[in-house]
Amino acid sequence: MANGKGSKGTAAAQSTAAETKVGASAKGAGDVQVEETFQQKYTRVVAYFEAHAPPPADAVPGDPTVAMANIRRGWVEIAPHLAELRGDPTVKWELVPMAVDAAEAYLVAVDQIVTEKVTREHLDAARADLQKLREPGLLIARGLALLGHASLERVEAIEAGRGLLDMARDGLSLATFFRELNATAPGTHPFTDERIATMERLGGWILRNVTPDGTVAPRVVTADQATRNRDLLWAALRQIHSVMRLGAFKVWGERFNDHVPALGSRIRSARSDGSDEGEGGEGGGNGGGNAGGGNAGGGNAGGGNAGGGNAGGGNAGGGNAGGGNAGGATG
Repeated sequence: MANGKGSKGTAAAQSTAAETKVGASAKGAGDVQVEETFQQKYTRVVAYFEAHAPPPADAVPGDPTVAMANIRRGWVEIAPHLAELRGDPTVKWELVPMAVDAAEAYLVAVDQIVTEKVTREHLDAARADLQKLREPGLLIARGLALLGHASLERVEAIEAGRGLLDMARDGLSLATFFRELNATAPGTHPFTDERIATMERLGGWILRNVTPDGTVAPRVVTADQATRNRDLLWAALRQIHSVMRLGAFKVWGERFNDHVPALGSRIRSARSDGSDEGEGGEGGGNGGGNAGGGNAGGGNAGGGNAGGGNAGGGNAGGGNAGGGNAGGATG
């Protein structure tokens, strides 16, 4: 993998680099960021929200890979504005830096419910399938950046790093990168919606099932506890996301959805014939499933469909986002 080049000097570039490579947002003011396994992050985030219970979620737990993509995108957009937003003490802005951690913990929570054993063969197959898309994806992303279609700093942040977990994060980051280009600069690259979804699914599955030394991550809780943790983390993710959406409304007004998309939405892709791909909804299936079988790319590696009604409308706020009411009806 190419090494990152150049300085990540701007706030936006720094937040992009953190979102892309660390895979963990800040744990809170003054905490030192360290690389954790997904299992460690899962345990830590569950413990936090057991002690700071979020409002119960009023929706069926959604697709973890779709939620992860939207949280990552929203975090990059809102992170540079957090300092100015913290002036309103009635909103739990301190939840926002936990967004990516909570989304990654939710990925693990969904997989903990699945009982089928993940094997080394599953991991090797997933790696091979992801690499078929990741390798050309990195080359194309750099070319598009050099041609002025995207930020070179953002591409360099994706390129930096090595190892299987880093490869998996590349899959998620490249999927978001190309999906955004489908909306803003259609026809500039050969990554179809199917290829993007496959890269995102495989990257998410590897992150949920591999430890830093490349071995299969163990199941750490019982099935009943796994279900409770999944529901807890989905409620937490909804709470955090509502605060992010409120912040986006304060910064960008009616254009908030362009910066922090609805949790279950799939970014619209402008088609060459002028039509748009619709967005999935907030509800949707259970999310889970195993990437295994013979080929890790087959089956459902990242969850059910997040479909249902459109989650993008409504108010930018969402239930009670902390302190007082963070802004009206669920968005």
